[in-house]
Amino acid sequence: MPRFTSRCRDFLINDDGPTASEYAILLSLVVVMSIVALRAFGGGMIGITKTLRSAMVDGPER
Repeated sequence: MPRFTSRCRDFLINDDGPTASEYAILLSLVVVMSIVALRAFGGGMIGITKTLRSAMVDGPER
């Protein structure tokens, strides 16, 4: 186990610029935030699309 912790510490300390793992972490954060946003605003968007659809089908109110 000490070897694993030593390698993890060396990995975190190494500053060789952005690596594929850092890009993967950023991508995963973007995906997670997108899912959170869709779940938070998804219900409201369904209501808006239903309102728009009924307005287009029924035509303008007179």
